[in-house]
Amino acid sequence: MDGDDSDTITEEFRVHLVSSKLRVNPCTWKHTSSIISRVLPQLNEGLSSSEKAAVLYACLWISSKYEDVYPFSSRELVSSANLGRFSFSQSDLCKVETQVCELLDWCVERQDAVSFTCHDLRSEDLVTTQ
Repeated sequence: MDGDDSDTITEEFRVHLVSSKLRVNPCTWKHTSSIISRVLPQLNEGLSSSEKAAVLYACLWISSKYEDVYPFSSRELVSSANLGRFSFSQSDLCKVETQVCELLDWCVERQDAVSFTCHDLRSEDLVTTQ
């Protein structure tokens, strides 16, 4: 899957989230986009639209757990997905979440320049304060 397909799917997903009225904070969305950009190229091209939606919602769920004080519940995400043309269960979402984490070798941190800079600054603080 090339970058254009990934961008299109991500944009369709964003539009769906806005229409479903889920409130996704900017940091969570940025983190979700980071995970999606690492996961989608590794996925099988034969996934149905509901299976792809489950992957995208799993990426959102992982990001929400990482970024938000009150992360989304699986029930909220499945309800949001089912408002649209997608359909999957809470157990499907849990299975896909595990598959995404395994695909990423459980490295779910955001991978962008800002994250690396913040990580470096925190590391320097630890070194200078000890």
